[in-house]
Amino acid sequence: MPLPWRTSFGSVSTYAVSAVSRGDEEDCAGLLRYKSIGMQIRVAAAEQSEQEALRNLFQLYAYDFSEILPLDVEGTGRFKEKSLDSYWREAWRFPFLLRADEHLAGFALVHHKSRFSSADDVWDMAEFFVLRRHRRAGVGTAAARWIFATHPGKWEIRQRNANVSATAFWRRAIAAYTDGCFTEELLDDERWRGPVQRFMSEDPTAGRGAGR
Repeated sequence: MPLPWRTSFGSVSTYAVSAVSRGDEEDCAGLLRYKSIGMQIRVAAAEQSEQEALRNLFQLYAYDFSEILPLDVEGTGRFKEKSLDSYWREAWRFPFLLRADEHLAGFALVHHKSRFSSADDVWDMAEFFVLRRHRRAGVGTAAARWIFATHPGKWEIRQRNANVSATAFWRRAIAAYTDGCFTEELLDDERWRGPVQRFMSEDPTAGRGAGR
């Protein structure tokens, strides 16, 4: 059964809250000016010409995941590469690159399709990665906030059971964005094995406060 999460995470979301203080600003191009964390964060759609940068970041992502999944490098010394071509062919896939002070800081792969059903009105955070240098500094929370705000509608965020740090991050980030108005369900079947958070992201032009 889904579990409601409301203000219970407010007391532990220190960096999440500071990253979205009322002194912060953002523009329509995805440039986030966060005075509270002392850096500029840019979230921008990845161009096909930037696919190599995305593939290289995926190597670091796979390295992190090798702590919880049985991933080994191949004879080249690299993890097996995932084809990313579909992100520039299929309209329901959206690749983003994250930058902090103009330096690459991570990526996000978003799908406009539910992982659990055929629903095409649900946003799914398929992959999300922030370089270790920029973690626990509000970069991931700020980037997630911008992605949520620019893709209004129903959202599903999922983590594997073993990825407890990701679950902690997403609970804090979603709670900060929604004021705690989200649900969490623990799945353990062929669809998924791990927690799934669900919430609604409102169109910011339709009443969402600037202080979020």
